[in-house]
Amino acid sequence: MFLNDFYTVMINDVVAPGDNYLLYADDDADDCAILTEMMRQVDASIPLLALENGLQLVAYLNALLPGDKLPSCIVLDINMPGWDGIQTLKSLKEDHRYHDIPVFLFSTSTSPQDATAANALGAEAFITKPFGQRELMAICEEFAAFVQKPYLVR
Repeated sequence: MFLNDFYTVMINDVVAPGDNYLLYADDDADDCAILTEMMRQVDASIPLLALENGLQLVAYLNALLPGDKLPSCIVLDINMPGWDGIQTLKSLKEDHRYHDIPVFLFSTSTSPQDATAANALGAEAFITKPFGQRELMAICEEFAAFVQKPYLVR
């Protein structure tokens, strides 16, 4: 689900209580649709909530109440308007409520500086978006493996 105005959709409209879920920020609607479809093929039971940029993602997390379920895994594009993936990762890792959530940077960027910054800030991995379906399926299987452990807002 790609949300133009995520405030109009409550978490319970996307994620049922007790569900582990993946949170994804990418401003490219086509990339969101492709990743969503591949995740559905890997495991249709995993809800995926997609937002357009890092500012929306952090605002969404900050709007959760104590006891609400946090995402089990976060996937960030690098090049987004507002906060890019690196800035968003930095914000997440500096916040005690979110720093333990695994975060993947998933981007078309091949910049060694982006990869170095992502690793230095604590990203689980820096992954260059693949062009092949088989590669993308393998990456989605890895994301699905992380959607196991529930994280609750502290």
